[in-house]
Amino acid sequence: MDINLLIRGQSNAQAFVERGGSKLLESELEKSFGPQVDVNILASFGAGKEHTIHSATAFLNWDTDGQTAGMASYLHKQPDTVRDNPTVTIWMHNEYDGNTLGVTTEHWVREVTGDAAIMRDELGQEAGTTPYVFTYIPYNYTKGTSPAAIKAGMAQLAADPAFNADIGPDLSDLAMDGDGYVHSSHMGTADALLVGSRLATALTGTVSELIGSPVTPPTPAPTPGPTPAPTPALGTLTAGSGPDALVLKVSQDSWQGNALYKIAVDGVQIGGTFAVSAGASHKLGLSDTLTLNGDWAAGPHRVEVDFLNDGWGGGGAADRNVYVDSASYHGVAVDGAAKALYGTGIQAFGFTEASVTPTTAPTPAPTLGTLTAGSGPDALVLKISQDSWQGNALYKVAVDGVQIGGTFAVSTGASHKLGLSDTLTLKGDWAAGPHRVEVDFLNDGWGGSNATDRNLYVDSASYHGAAVDGAPTALYGTGIQAFGFTEAPPLITDYLG
Repeated sequence: MDINLLIRGQSNAQAFVERGGSKLLESELEKSFGPQVDVNILASFGAGKEHTIHSATAFLNWDTDGQTAGMASYLHKQPDTVRDNPTVTIWMHNEYDGNTLGVTTEHWVREVTGDAAIMRDELGQEAGTTPYVFTYIPYNYTKGTSPAAIKAGMAQLAADPAFNADIGPDLSDLAMDGDGYVHSSHMGTADALLVGSRLATALTGTVSELIGSPVTPPTPAPTPGPTPAPTPALGTLTAGSGPDALVLKVSQDSWQGNALYKIAVDGVQIGGTFAVSAGASHKLGLSDTLTLNGDWAAGPHRVEVDFLNDGWGGGGAADRNVYVDSASYHGVAVDGAAKALYGTGIQAFGFTEASVTPTTAPTPAPTLGTLTAGSGPDALVLKISQDSWQGNALYKVAVDGVQIGGTFAVSTGASHKLGLSDTLTLKGDWAAGPHRVEVDFLNDGWGGSNATDRNLYVDSASYHGAAVDGAPTALYGTGIQAFGFTEAPPLITDYLG
């Protein structure tokens, strides 16, 4: 029997899919049920709105901003053989809304039930065959009582048999190191795999109910008679030259040959093409040791691991992957080095060579910036701050795709950690109805630690003096995040008697 898993959410739902969590969830469920169940992942994200996942958006605005309609259009285009399947919704919203002040349980429940009704109508199914699993991700930048209100909404819907929902596994112990440091905004690869494994366990009962039979795992194959060959010795490799030493622990999932990879530091390849030894099994916790020698200057450095020969035979043991299990520099563990490469291509991490230059006393913070751009009777006021590193954050702002002003630089004193913000007033003459504000972060910077990280924040926004819901936005990488405001229609005083 085919079962759909519909992944809904924001940036952490995207990280869950991109970093292998949904793939592991699919594999473990199919392994648990054997030939009884074929799991089909429904997950889509990217430009536009015809997707199931929408990074950097407020769920509470999905009904008005078009994302809910886009989800319905995505489902409408699926073949009948998919739309007819029982569908479990893995609900991973709430990081963006948890960072929005004033969210209420009543509002959240109303939006979820409305969204669910549209999804079920598009599939032509009732609640009994479309259960929800509320999967709360421990986002680290929430505000006020909004997270508690959202959790209360999850509990309320889980207690309502007519809605048909469960609370997912406890994920409070996630490292949330997907941005390169612990307790960042996004789950890393290890977190994504942990979430996938726990969801597979939690969904066993749900899937059993949908297929109408208990779990009957496949009978394991008998142990072959001959004694297996001894595990080959683990590889110990050295490449490059110089007084500095970066040591990587590397393992693999092998299939039809060993994994091949190359390493570059700051864009310069070190050594040739490396092959993981047959004995370096990731599942068994065994790793090769690769020592890269160099003479790296003081400051941050970027390490790129390039997986050359991904292989996939359909699941289970037929899958070739490579893993950086850990790294150390001069004997000290490198944060964020652990990487799982499930596909051909590059993943990167950073290390820092300490500087011997004595630190100088910081210069006094300048006066906070007060800027105005555009013209017209309407006023949208943004409070902007930053994490500064090697220069201030630069950004542009557009309303409805039209840039207002030039390139803005956050003032040195507008420290997000200290709660200090610049004030940017955007003037315009906007028509009645909804409008989209895009904030484009131009110069993200990352040196490998919390102190060497340049970020941009929209701390709040107000339109004609009223707070704009969903405006607080944290931009941890170069690119655009958006929110919306609405110009009220003019009062109509004439009427027909």
